[in-house]
Amino acid sequence: MTAASRPDDLSAASACAEDAAPYSLEVLEKLSGISGEAILRYREQGLLSARPGSRAGSPEFDPAALLVLRRIEHLREACGLNLRGLKLMMAMAEEIEQLREALRLRR
Repeated sequence: MTAASRPDDLSAASACAEDAAPYSLEVLEKLSGISGEAILRYREQGLLSARPGSRAGSPEFDPAALLVLRRIEHLREACGLNLRGLKLMMAMAEEIEQLREALRLRR
């Protein structure tokens, strides 16, 4: 399986997210099965970003946010990571994706 075909490839999802309709907090909560309170907490901690231009009281999220939430929940539940561990792993995953993209551009 190539990097671009992996189901958790956030770079591909992010590229499509700009054109897709945003998700409200309520929709993201239903799709992910994660409470709105937890989603907002992840956002406050910098693990999840709202769409630029969305209001603080009613944030909107790109479809890629659903993949991010699934990754966060997997790391939290399966690996037992706390918030500090989640931040570290998510930062590392983002850096890996950036390095992969840089390699793709060099080829």
